[in-house]
Amino acid sequence: MSIKKELIIEDYVSSILGGLIEQFCPPKAHVDMWDLKGLKEAIFTRFGVDVTEEGIHMESLNRTELGDSIFQKLKDRYDAKEKLLGADAMRYHERMIMFSVIDQLWKDHLLNMDHLKEGIGLRGYAQHDPLVEYKRESFDMFEEMMQRFQEDTVRYLYLMQIFERPEAQRLQDALPSAASPEGRSSSATTTVSAPAVSPRPSTK
Repeated sequence: MSIKKELIIEDYVSSILGGLIEQFCPPKAHVDMWDLKGLKEAIFTRFGVDVTEEGIHMESLNRTELGDSIFQKLKDRYDAKEKLLGADAMRYHERMIMFSVIDQLWKDHLLNMDHLKEGIGLRGYAQHDPLVEYKRESFDMFEEMMQRFQEDTVRYLYLMQIFERPEAQRLQDALPSAASPEGRSSSATTTVSAPAVSPRPSTK
């Protein structure tokens, strides 16, 4: 049995949100020291969701309530998008975006690994074992790539726009066609506009 893609995306959202809560609302920091403005902006940048417009009063919530409230709003937004587009079509777009993102990130990763190999010998001048440094840095680079994969995948899916199609186009799309392996039932009334998948500048 294959794992449903929406559960994977939900895990990604939970992980990303948890990292943001940790960054802007550290557990050891007093509530007055939380950067709620920064958190709000980060949520909007990654998910296109304005927590204030969604009715979340961040100042009145504790850390757990804040995370739970934001997560629920993000889940509701994704569920609404899937309901409009259709489950089969949503799974299709999830796969396409995930494939596109990992393809670009993997190319960047291989290039960064080549650069690491070229410069790893210099670690010896700093009294570091080049092999140990290579293993450590290559692992860190892989972890960073996977984190970016989750963030980029979620960002493209949440920023993906769904528009109603004109009636004439709906009727045409409803006709049987062998060109669409995913079927016409879900896409007959909607069309999708997703942000182009492009690489972000490497931090390496």
